[in-house]
Formats: sequence, C-alpha cells, structure tokens
Amino acid sequence: MYGRIDAHVNEQHQNQGRLESLSFYQKKLLLHAMKFPGVKKIVYSTCSTFAEENEDVIAAVLNESDSFALKKALPAWPHRLSNPNYPWADLCLTADHQHDRTDGFFVALLQKVKVKRKNWDGQPENYEYE
Repeated sequence: MYGRIDAHVNEQHQNQGRLESLSFYQKKLLLHAMKFPGVKKIVYSTCSTFAEENEDVIAAVLNESDSFALKKALPAWPHRLSNPNYPWADLCLTADHQHDRTDGFFVALLQKVKVKRKNWDGQPENYEYE
C-alpha cells in the first residue's frame, strides 16, 4: 500500500534479524530455482529497497552458481540501481518513493549461460545466453 514507507523503514531498522532471515531464505529460493533443468530465465523481485534483500542476495547467488549471469532488467526503465560495491548494479532496476511514488521495489533478471562462467565480471555482453 502506497504511503506506508515510513512505517516500513522503521520496522525494518528495528528488526535486523528478520531482514537477515528473509535474505537467507531468498538466496535459498533462488539457488533452488536455478537447479530446475528447463529454467532459462529467473526474474528476482522484491518489494524492498534494502540492499540485504536485493543486490546482496544477487551477489551471493552469483558467487554460488556459475550457470547464470545478470542481464539488464526492463531496459527502458529510467531508474537503475546504483551501488558502488557492485559494478553490475545498473543492470537491476529499482523504484522508490522519491522518484516513482511507490514504497519501493527491486528487479533483477538472471539468465542461464551456455558455458559456465568462471567468475562474474558484471558485463553481460561477455556471455552467451541460452
């Protein structure tokens, strides 16, 4: 529901343990989905603006799985994620109260690569996708 951002932010800051628990579970779900033999693309989306649930989860999953890489999610979307810790952050999109009049969300597109990658360099053009 729009307009609950202040309550949501205050709740999250008060309960760091819940945030850690959610991100742990989100990583498990993504890694499980990556094991499905027919899966080619996975869209990961949250109704959150917290790095722990968003880019930190994507980074952890990319470190654990060499069968997927990021592609630019919704290329026409004007607001890209910006995080100096992750050079690939602009491949993900975000929405927030200030720019989009939403409580916030995050979207990342993971796509299966034809050849397992050695490490994620953040450059989707360096991979051939299925």
